[in-house]
Amino acid sequence: MTGWLAGTLGYPAAFALITGVIVLLPLLAPALRRPSPDARAPLAPKDHEEPVDRCLPA
Repeated sequence: MTGWLAGTLGYPAAFALITGVIVLLPLLAPALRRPSPDARAPLAPKDHEEPVDRCLPA
């Protein structure tokens, strides 16, 4: 991959692009992580709770 980029873009651009990808990977890792199977939506009511609008007086 590095050789192909260097042949196409030149060495400085190829190494800058590879360095950029290496820097971005740890920053984007949380966004790319799959949610765990038992994860719920953060604001979803639990099975035993009533929704908030039902608890408020009319």
